[in-house]
Amino acid sequence: MTHERQDYQSAQHIGGHHCCFRFIIPWHELAKKKDAEFPWKGAFYRIVDGSQSLTDSNDFTTLEECQQWAVDRAEYYDFQESEYDYSCGTGCTYDEDTIVFGERTKTYNCTELTK
Repeated sequence: MTHERQDYQSAQHIGGHHCCFRFIIPWHELAKKKDAEFPWKGAFYRIVDGSQSLTDSNDFTTLEECQQWAVDRAEYYDFQESEYDYSCGTGCTYDEDTIVFGERTKTYNCTELTK
């Protein structure tokens, strides 16, 4: 009951009615804000038998941060140059979720893709 009481006390009394305000921000508005703060997306792939599998991904404020992250990932996993690849993209928009090797992966289309 304590929880209900706290909720009731936080309500505003307006015109004889109790009213609670909730700020609901659409997910796409939050995504736009995040994209403005972190315009670069990085993807790090492990190469096995000529096939790439996504190992890690992240968001960055600059291309240089993305590139350094890829180098750090390769060192962390102790991969040789032929065992990994990466890409850094900007102007990326969400495309779809896919399942790759049993893991949920978000797919993006980017206006610029580089290393």
